Amino acid sequence: MTINRLWVNFPLADQRDKPVDTALELGRQILADQPPKGAIISGSHEENLSLDYLTQAWGERKDVRVVITDDFVELWSSGEENLYLTKAAAAFVLPQLSRRPRLSSQGLQLIAVRQRPNREMPTMEKGLEAGVGENLVLLGYDHFPSGEGLHLALYWQATDRTGNDYAVSVRPTKGGELLFHEGQLVQQDHALPCGAIILRPPGDEVRDDYLVPVPPGVEYDGVMVVVYRVTEEGFEDLGTVSFPLAMERAAFPAS
Repeated sequence: MTINRLWVNFPLADQRDKPVDTALELGRQILADQPPKGAIISGSHEENLSLDYLTQAWGERKDVRVVITDDFVELWSSGEENLYLTKAAAAFVLPQLSRRPRLSSQGLQLIAVRQRPNREMPTMEKGLEAGVGENLVLLGYDHFPSGEGLHLALYWQATDRTGNDYAVSVRPTKGGELLFHEGQLVQQDHALPCGAIILRPPGDEVRDDYLVPVPPGVEYDGVMVVVYRVTEEGFEDLGTVSFPLAMERAAFPAS
């Protein structure tokens, strides 16, 4: 059944006027993705408890509905469109759906799980219109300020139908050169099923969010995006797009 008043038994239920415990941060991180009005969200057990407490006890985003896995699967089967999974829950919920959904990131925590294609051109900070790989275009990106590293939302569009699933590696650069820290390449890869680009029929648009941890004191002024797919032999690079970032938003002070 749908989660109703689980916060009654939540350990923090008597702390409405006290400092927020770290357990509530799970819910706050989900709400930070700004889910649309009436969003139906399913996460891990801990995420559901935290989010339900925030929405029911604290009154933050009361329009958001929190559901358990079984309810999510039933809503999907009924044709519901306003569905969202947390990335923590996607790996065990998606295989239970009766047909393959159209996935698109809603932020760092949430994935929109859609029945129908999204044909609306997204509003983005910078347009690129860069072709990469087979029948794939990087439409543009949003660059969000973050003290934890490089936060980008990339917007993709398939230009032709294809059966290939692509994965993406985002790598900050300085002066066009890749960054290394303690001998390791600074990057973030998204692999199936939760964060990867799932190609659709022509015209579908997909958002994919990345938070690349950048060590304190390491500066960057650009990004390299590498598109690849996993093969039986290993990895096959399909294309690369590089672009600059605004300098004032791409430097982190040394600790």
